[in-house]
Amino acid sequence: MRPVRNQLLHVLAVSAAGLVTGMLTLMFITGSHWPAMWGTVLWTGFCAALGRAAVSGLVTIHDAAGHQPGVPAPAPLEP
Repeated sequence: MRPVRNQLLHVLAVSAAGLVTGMLTLMFITGSHWPAMWGTVLWTGFCAALGRAAVSGLVTIHDAAGHQPGVPAPAPLEP
């Protein structure tokens, strides 16, 4: 993930992406009857936001102003 200063905004953005993805998927699968399964769409957005919020504490934010010229950036974490 990219470092994001405001974690709450990122959680909300991931939630919105989950809602849109859930809605488009249901519209594709069920055609015009997707409103009957609106709970699934809400659950998709909620789970996406919950998952993103769960990893908010694992995000390290590096200030660009704190970077010193000539000092290499820290290596990314390997899986």
